[in-house]
Amino acid sequence: MKYNKRAMDKKWVYIWVFFLLPTIAGAQKIDTLASLKQFVQVCNNYKKVPLHISLNIYKTADVPASAEDTAFSKAEFFITGKESYVRLNNLEQMVNDSLMLLVNNDARQMILYANNTPVNMRLSAYLGLQMQDSSLQKMAQNYTAVQIAAEKEGDTAVIELKSRAVIGATALPKETVQVTYSKSSYVPFRVVVEDRKLIPLDSVGYNTLLVTPKYAGKLINPGKDNFFLVNTHTTTFIYNVMSYSNDVLYPAEINDRVVKDGEKHYVPAKGYETFRVIDNL
Repeated sequence: MKYNKRAMDKKWVYIWVFFLLPTIAGAQKIDTLASLKQFVQVCNNYKKVPLHISLNIYKTADVPASAEDTAFSKAEFFITGKESYVRLNNLEQMVNDSLMLLVNNDARQMILYANNTPVNMRLSAYLGLQMQDSSLQKMAQNYTAVQIAAEKEGDTAVIELKSRAVIGATALPKETVQVTYSKSSYVPFRVVVEDRKLIPLDSVGYNTLLVTPKYAGKLINPGKDNFFLVNTHTTTFIYNVMSYSNDVLYPAEINDRVVKDGEKHYVPAKGYETFRVIDNL
């Protein structure tokens, strides 16, 4: 199996989605900036080190096109000011100030890279920064945000963001983000991201779905022989653990997976002798 850094990096893109939510925000009512600031606060307030997060990630689609559209993953983050450890199912990423190690436990391969970005700077990029009013105003041109009723009363609140851009001839937004969080601590419990795209249909498929309640409002027939379905891809993040304790047991460091031999080459550490090490330093 062949690996390169660019390809491997793509596997980590959606792991960091919940860190980047503030980049897709806006507001709708008179309190536009106030609503947007609240959303950004929810997305950033918990991001401080040391940080330990455990979460489940569910991916679904109205019409699945691949296994990725119906995937379930478990992710775990351990972030300090000096190093980070991320695990997504059987993939691991470990970073310190000089090295980055990607471990594929299923393929029994480890890829080592030089890390020229100090961990504290890398974490600043991961965790995001509070936005200024000017940035919020620009985003409000593309997105709306409203408070909606929570399923449970008490300390729970929900903010829903929608893109102003809609799909085709429908009123459906291209993107929707719904964040459920604690009103007292601003810590998120759940984040649901919906991305909508058009997929073509033939007339038979269109007429079949037309009488199915599930697809009401999601079918488009802009011309005589043009038929489309609005396919919604949904990614749901459920936060199971969020801790800031220094006492949390750090799972692994880079030298727990690879060590230098007598010739200063990196080789598998004890317990990982059957793994192949790809040195990209």
